[in-house]
Amino acid sequence: MSGLLRRIEARIGAGETMGRVRHVARIAGGYTLLVIGVAGLFLPVIPGTLLIIAGAAMLGWDLKKIKGARDRIVSWWRRKR
Repeated sequence: MSGLLRRIEARIGAGETMGRVRHVARIAGGYTLLVIGVAGLFLPVIPGTLLIIAGAAMLGWDLKKIKGARDRIVSWWRRKR
């Protein structure tokens, strides 16, 4: 384990470190999927809409605005059915 990681764990605790790593990974992955999804709207090989939905779902775990939008869409969908 690197010295930097040891210092971080000593400062905030090992469990919190993994939680923060997961948080950052979800946000980075979500934005990556969104960017690829937007590119996929213009490129015929990449399924843009599917990747945008997947990216928004990933970001919905951590970002309140997207979670609120997701909740509104889900409630609208349930009312429609």
